[in-house]
Amino acid sequence: MPDRSRRGQLTSLNVVRTEWLTPHLVRVTAGGPALAAFRPTEFTDQYVKVVFRRPGVEYPEPFDLAAAREQLPREQWPVLRTYTVRGVDADGLILDFVYHGEQGLAGPWAAGLKPGDEVLLAGPGGAYAPDPTADWHLLAGDESALPAIAAALERIPAATPAWAFIEVDGPSEQIALAHGERTTVQWVYRGAGPSLPEAVRALPVPAGRGHAFVHGEAGDVRTLRGYLFDELRLSRDQVSISGYWRRGMDDEAWRIAKRAEREADEAAEQAAGRGSENKEETVSVLDLPIGTLEGAPSSLRQLAAGNALLVVNVASKCGLTPQYTALEKLAGEYADRGLTVVGVPCNQFGEQEPGSAEEIRTFCSTTYGVSFPLTEKIEVNGAGRHPVYAALTEAADADGTAGDVQWNFEKFVLGADGSVIARHRPTTVPDDPAVLASIDTALATR
Repeated sequence: MPDRSRRGQLTSLNVVRTEWLTPHLVRVTAGGPALAAFRPTEFTDQYVKVVFRRPGVEYPEPFDLAAAREQLPREQWPVLRTYTVRGVDADGLILDFVYHGEQGLAGPWAAGLKPGDEVLLAGPGGAYAPDPTADWHLLAGDESALPAIAAALERIPAATPAWAFIEVDGPSEQIALAHGERTTVQWVYRGAGPSLPEAVRALPVPAGRGHAFVHGEAGDVRTLRGYLFDELRLSRDQVSISGYWRRGMDDEAWRIAKRAEREADEAAEQAAGRGSENKEETVSVLDLPIGTLEGAPSSLRQLAAGNALLVVNVASKCGLTPQYTALEKLAGEYADRGLTVVGVPCNQFGEQEPGSAEEIRTFCSTTYGVSFPLTEKIEVNGAGRHPVYAALTEAADADGTAGDVQWNFEKFVLGADGSVIARHRPTTVPDDPAVLASIDTALATR
């Protein structure tokens, strides 16, 4: 199995230093030799998932996230928490953690770190960066969104008007922020004066085309979602918006609730026609041309033949390649229920799919007995991204993050109408309950 810390999957760093920026915000800088393999994204909200081993559980060594999920019961799986990368400098990768006493997982952990302690990361990912052509920018959030807001402010052109509204507990929680001369930063104190949504709504709407970034507590985000879309009439591509947490819910409860809320929001946006004024001109992802592995013209619609779809970018020489076994099992067990599994060979991740079409077909059929359709080899990220994946990667995962495919074996579940029901990241195995639940939802669209 390849060393994922060097393949961009898992990065094992060590704490260089910790620094308390405010009474409730601790900055962790982690570095080490593996940092050289970390490839930052172009996004200002680029994130990593901090991997927490569960106490008392013995994990496969060298540590492998996919292997841990394959070999251990779900209750022993490592816990992942998403954090924005504040930056990368000569000393290491910088992460900021909100600390509210001994509640939660990541805050107390970060507060107790010492130089030399391991910080294990998956990623990075990301989806947002300020549009340099926008006429104005709006950023709003709380402490959880502060690292992404700070990074975005540094990227906004100095001559472009921008407003940042940041909710914190009080003056002691403010930090210095670098920004352009036409940027206004307003600190909103929780429980004293206007709320975050009220402060944002008080801003006179600027002229021209705007670009907004709104992330933080889910209740505030939902209020501002309605304001941005229904009152300001911003289109979907003008807004990056997501709830990071919800008052009264712990992390696990919020992760479950967030999926349901995201699906409801997407359904409401679709019903409102938001961002789809030219719907009659839009080509369904099902009808975008994509050849078969042998080079015959085709499309997802032809491959699906009316079924729901599970579309997976695959590779023959990856540590996740054994997922072919579960994919083939799904393809067989769900065929009569109306699911088609489609494998999409891609050589972009660690050059782990280097073979010819014939070599790929031979490997899949002889090693894993693959019978489901395989497409031509394509690119799923970057300038050469295939149109099918340009459409698919607009969909967000369970954490609300869209954009680039992270690695081999990322999974998109599509309804028979071409709608993306769910997006599951590479280490989520094909027979994970979350994947199966999304497949059941997709089957209901037939």
